[in-house]
Amino acid sequence: MRTLIHGLALVLLVLPPAVAQLNSRALNLTPAQPEPGQPVTVTYDPKGTKLATESTIDATAYALTGDEDGVTAIMIPLTKDGGTWKGSLTVPAKALALAFRFTNGHKRSDTNEEKGYASYLYKNGTLLPGSRATLGDWYGGQVYLAGLDSDRERARAFFQDEFKANPTMKRKFIRPYLWTFSRRVPADKLVMEAEAAELAKQPNLTTDELGVLVNTYETIGKKEESEKYSKLRTQKDPNAGDALYMAYRRFGAAKDVATKKSILDSVRTRFADSKDLPNFDGILTGNLARAYISTGDLDKAGKLADTPARTASIMQAYNSIAWDNAEKDTNLVMSAKLSKQATDWAKAQIGKPRGDGDSKSQTDTQLDKLRKRKYAQFADTYGYILLKQGKTTEALPYLKDAAVITDYGEPAMNERYAQVLAQTNANADLVALGQKTIKAGNSNDKLEAFFKTAYMKQNGAAGYDAELADLKKAAAVEAKAELMEKLINKPAPAFTLMDLDGKSVSLESLKGSVVVVDFWATWCGPCVASFPGMQKAVTNYAQSPDVKFLFVNTWQSEADKKKNAADFIAKKKYTFQVLLDDTDDVVTNFKVSGIPTKFILDKNGNVRFRSVGYNGDADRTASEISQMIDILRDLPTQGATASKTGE
Repeated sequence: MRTLIHGLALVLLVLPPAVAQLNSRALNLTPAQPEPGQPVTVTYDPKGTKLATESTIDATAYALTGDEDGVTAIMIPLTKDGGTWKGSLTVPAKALALAFRFTNGHKRSDTNEEKGYASYLYKNGTLLPGSRATLGDWYGGQVYLAGLDSDRERARAFFQDEFKANPTMKRKFIRPYLWTFSRRVPADKLVMEAEAAELAKQPNLTTDELGVLVNTYETIGKKEESEKYSKLRTQKDPNAGDALYMAYRRFGAAKDVATKKSILDSVRTRFADSKDLPNFDGILTGNLARAYISTGDLDKAGKLADTPARTASIMQAYNSIAWDNAEKDTNLVMSAKLSKQATDWAKAQIGKPRGDGDSKSQTDTQLDKLRKRKYAQFADTYGYILLKQGKTTEALPYLKDAAVITDYGEPAMNERYAQVLAQTNANADLVALGQKTIKAGNSNDKLEAFFKTAYMKQNGAAGYDAELADLKKAAAVEAKAELMEKLINKPAPAFTLMDLDGKSVSLESLKGSVVVVDFWATWCGPCVASFPGMQKAVTNYAQSPDVKFLFVNTWQSEADKKKNAADFIAKKKYTFQVLLDDTDDVVTNFKVSGIPTKFILDKNGNVRFRSVGYNGDADRTASEISQMIDILRDLPTQGATASKTGE
């Protein structure tokens, strides 16, 4: 399976109580002012949260140091004590703050109304310098580890509170602080420029600080200033900045394998002390293996696997090459050899002790799940190739492993497992698989065709339609229940934009309709990939006057943004109503941090659902959007009920 598919300020805000206040009713720490190196008792009361009725609750603490890669995940075993759950941990000595995540071990988690759970750290009753800024860094980007979206405004407030209390902390945290501003917002650009100017005045600038100046000035369009500090950085350290990236570019441009190998050897020697080398080394090693394989030299490709990290990169390359060839139905013998080697390697990683290359931000349990999913991905590829070769008996255990390990949650994997069951005449197993996956909403048309054939062989044709209808009904009920847990309730920012026909469209004028607002750009791969599914959804409601779709084109840099969007839509023949957010004001007001992002509004103009990214399946996209719309169509036009999240 292919791998499918972040004193110097002009104005320092006064922290509102909602930001400064980290306490919550659900979480209590003892002592209330935890210290690094000391034990802490965690008491979690799920009453009133999404976990209130769960029989099992998993807790993870994140020890935050404020440094790069400064997140260490710690599992906290919990035991039930009356209506609460209790556990303990020892705070790592270098930590400056703590964050927490509570789940039922599966899909459901308590996000504390999207604010998450966190705590400052102290020393003898005094807040540690850097603790506030460390939480700013967390909420500005790392918070995804706790299942939350980054919140620039919240992060910025933490940083600014820190810099007021401890001005010397600004230099340490200047990079993540500046990330909370957007070059697309004029006021933000002014702040970024002022921050850069004041940083430039500081004595003894480090290589990293010079890098901040390079990137900040480039971001706000100050090319000369950016180049000035780029030269200073290179003078200070010839290997800093873009030197490693430029070597990567030379590697990519090299036409022969020998030159690529020479560049890789040079990179490993020249940048041996660079913190960025491991990442680049892995990428280049995998690409060199691809180059060797393209010449038929599998032996040299295999010899590159001389460390665990490089071996992982090569095995990923093997799987990718094998999958691509299987999709094209070419070089299957070689691909089977590569895929088998990658699959055996991935299976052997399960249960191994944690290695130096394993991320500290994952608990042992999370790492184990990641390794198992890697094996499932590789086993799916190998099983697929064996199917292509007609080796169904050999393919069966690999495709079964892939489906089981992913908990039957991937429709494409389930389809291939169904195919091998059909080809081995395992009709009873195929019927059971169809019932399980269709009921869970994890099937597709091809799987359902296999299911239909097997069902009729076992039971005859008479009961099939009723069986399928019952399974689909159960899937719809389950899907609706899951979506209801994601229901939120907050006013949508008002806007008026022009569409491609020159018509003015206001959100206010659409009250009384369910409105889907989809932020996108022509350069955004996931946006474009999601559009076939979105077209299906648009077509489904083409005759429904109470449902509107607005595709807001944003974050474009073309001189003629209207023509750019119009040409794209015309070429693809989509029937979308496209609005032009030429100034990026609307996407900013909606606090979008990445695209595609969709907001589904109820008839009162309130945001009730938010969907980020693309799930990789057009039918699933159309189905999920349709389910959200149908839920909101049933809500009253006035006085919509508050969401479970309390937003």
